[in-house]
Amino acid sequence: MGTERERTHSLTHSLCECNTGSEMASGVQINGKVLSVFAEMKVHKTSEDVKKRKKFAIFKLNDEKTEIIYDEENVLLFGQMDEDTDGFQLLYDTLPTNDCRYAIFDVCYENKESKKKDLILLYWAPENASLKNRMIYASSLKKLSSSLGGVKLTWEVVGQDAYDRKELAAKLNQSVTKLEGKST
Repeated sequence: MGTERERTHSLTHSLCECNTGSEMASGVQINGKVLSVFAEMKVHKTSEDVKKRKKFAIFKLNDEKTEIIYDEENVLLFGQMDEDTDGFQLLYDTLPTNDCRYAIFDVCYENKESKKKDLILLYWAPENASLKNRMIYASSLKKLSSSLGGVKLTWEVVGQDAYDRKELAAKLNQSVTKLEGKST
């Protein structure tokens, strides 16, 4: 039958593949603030404004489970970081261990030719989250992803052991040599 993690991952893919219409399978709507925060993150700011640029933003379901909203309390600005700040680790530390979330992360990486920055959509579904929440988040993922034009990739993380720099580096590009300042 497989482990709980394998069953959840399989369920996630099944729900996402079924959701091809304009309405989310879950009936969940996307709050306009989610789209505006993403639009802000897509725009590369001038050097004076870079400190106000978001390194990551987290989105969650409202209490009624009817709308994806911007979690204003869990955001990191580039201006809050210094050269030793590990944005990847801070995002991980911000994510709850018992509930699902979505996050937009401004990932910086290098390959042999150049340095790159891209936005990724993270779908966080830890094993400690309720099955109901994992199903609602999973069934809303495809619609959210398609609403956020300009995302390099959608990374589904179904447990703490799956949140790995090397896995993300491989998904971004096989020739990534550094991810967020750390060698891969």
